[in-house]
Amino acid sequence: MATTNVYVNYDMNSNYIHNLADGTSAQDAATYAQITSLESSMMKCYSTTIGDGSATSFSVSHGLSTQNVIVQVRMTASPYTYITPSSIEATGTASVAIAFSSAPTSAEYTVIIIG
Repeated sequence: MATTNVYVNYDMNSNYIHNLADGTSAQDAATYAQITSLESSMMKCYSTTIGDGSATSFSVSHGLSTQNVIVQVRMTASPYTYITPSSIEATGTASVAIAFSSAPTSAEYTVIIIG
């Protein structure tokens, strides 16, 4: 049996295909449930700048809904060197605490959180 690939947008006049079985091969359609399941298992990223010239510790809210995060800190400006803060702590499922031995200048560092 020959297979024809058609790459066209079809206007179904706001009609939907209901009760579609989950796809099991590369040529099958993916259901909404399969797509949302995949999306929820994908890693997400959050980044922000920190530093104000006086504080040595910062609470960064990332909203990634997990304490299983990877936190990296780099200079915001060239040469964009990655640095190691005094401490990094996953304080909850939506935030981390980052401490430095001396106060970073205004927006001196960019924090990258992957989870």
